[in-house]
Amino acid sequence: MNKVLLFMCLLGNCIQPTYAQSDEVMAKSYFLKAQQAYSEGNTATAMTNLDKTVEYLKGTNAKIESLYVKIWVANNNYLNAKKHLNNYFDNAEENHSDYMEMLAFVADVNSEIEAEKTFLKNLDIEKLNFTENLARVKYKDKYGFIDKAGSTIIPFKFDKAWSFSEGLALVMLDHKFGFIDKMGQTVIPFEYDVAWSFSEGLAQVLIDYKSGFINKNGKLVIPIKYNDADSFSEGLAPVKLGNLSDGTYGFIDKTGKTVIPFKYKSARSFTDGLALVQLEGKWGYLNNTGQIIIPIKFDYAWSFSEGKAKVELNDRVFYIDKTGNEIK
Repeated sequence: MNKVLLFMCLLGNCIQPTYAQSDEVMAKSYFLKAQQAYSEGNTATAMTNLDKTVEYLKGTNAKIESLYVKIWVANNNYLNAKKHLNNYFDNAEENHSDYMEMLAFVADVNSEIEAEKTFLKNLDIEKLNFTENLARVKYKDKYGFIDKAGSTIIPFKFDKAWSFSEGLALVMLDHKFGFIDKMGQTVIPFEYDVAWSFSEGLAQVLIDYKSGFINKNGKLVIPIKYNDADSFSEGLAPVKLGNLSDGTYGFIDKTGKTVIPFKYKSARSFTDGLALVQLEGKWGYLNNTGQIIIPIKFDYAWSFSEGKAKVELNDRVFYIDKTGNEIK
């Protein structure tokens, strides 16, 4: 008996031989987890478990394919749904328990594919924001990515998505954040409450209201212990220790070492070699050694861009250069 048939028997609770049983038992376990996750509306977990089912089973069958179809339809990914519909009908007889349900999907899936083609055809490509040759597009409340030819590269299945940065895109599915590559493959699992795009090889992630940083392999390189943080820029990141009301900000390097002490009420990432910090209700700017370059005296201020920054002092709003002098 091959493994696919053996797995189908497992689903039917028939008696099995003992050889290679562990793989089939694992396959059944993952399949049941996939069914449970799908029934709870957690399609990302359902897909992960279904992929593991196929991995352990070393094959597929009608039952697996029908669940793939349902997951892809739930995510508005009709091209993949059609592929798995075809796989289903290649594996299923007309008396299969899911046959009529899958048959009912055919017309709707084909119709949705044509509707998506029409949507893409009518897009104004020139107005889209392409980063790393892909643009984020929203279609029917789901996000995907297209190329400059207007072809769907990553299907419209994500609840939220951000532009590609350093080869990866931050996306949200089933209320969790993860990262995908340019083929749409999950590189970093959907396990974070919040996350931010990669900057200088690291991304800020948040679990239970605490922040840390991961690398592009998903490895946690700076512990999740900070109450607030901003992205790495120019080798440093501002982070906050202490409680939300009276904690202080300092700056760490990419190893997590404190470079600028925790003493500021607020802080922003470095731009143009200077970082904006707040102390005793006033704002100023420091360099990457922690030296105050522009005095902490402004009522409010913004980060530097192209050599100048907007500031507010005594109800006046004006621009300053990197020496702190007003730009006339």
